[in-house]
Amino acid sequence: MIDIQIQTDNSLRRARDAFITIAKRVKDLTPVWKRYIEYHTTSLMPGVFNSNGVAMNGKRWEGYRSEKYKKWKRAHGGKLSEILVLDGRLKAATMGGPGFRSTICKQELSMWIEGIPYSRVHQFGYEKQNLAERPYFFTAKGDLPPRAWAFLIQETRNMITDGIK
Repeated sequence: MIDIQIQTDNSLRRARDAFITIAKRVKDLTPVWKRYIEYHTTSLMPGVFNSNGVAMNGKRWEGYRSEKYKKWKRAHGGKLSEILVLDGRLKAATMGGPGFRSTICKQELSMWIEGIPYSRVHQFGYEKQNLAERPYFFTAKGDLPPRAWAFLIQETRNMITDGIK
C-alpha cells in the first residue's frame, strides 16, 4: 500500500516526486490524465478564480498597479473585485471552454490556452505594461499546486489498485 501525506513547505517537490515514483508503475496514464483535466477545469480553476489566486499559489494575486487601468476596466464593464476577468473568456477557457486545449499521451499531459492573446501576459506578467504576474494556470514556478499533485497521486494509486483486482 502507498500512503503519502503532503504537509510541509517542501510539499510541491515531495508531491511531484511521489507522483513520478507511482506513475512509473503504470504504462498508460491516459485515464488519469482525462480525470485530471476534468478536475483541473471543474474544481481547481474555479477555486483559483474565486480566491483571486490563493488556490494556486497560496496568496492573492497582486492588485491593480495603476489608477489608469482601474478606470479603463470600469469603463469596459469589468468589476474591480474580479482580477483577471473582463469579458470572461480567459476564465471560461481555463474551465474547459473555448480556447482550452490539451494533448494526452500515455505518459504525458499538455494543457494550454489558445486564441486568447493576453493569457500569457496575465500568467507571467509584463513589466513593460506594468502588469503583475498573476499565475492562474500553474504556479509562478511552472508547477502544479500541492492539491493538484495529491489528486494525481490518488488517481494513479486508484488505477494501480483497480488494475490488480
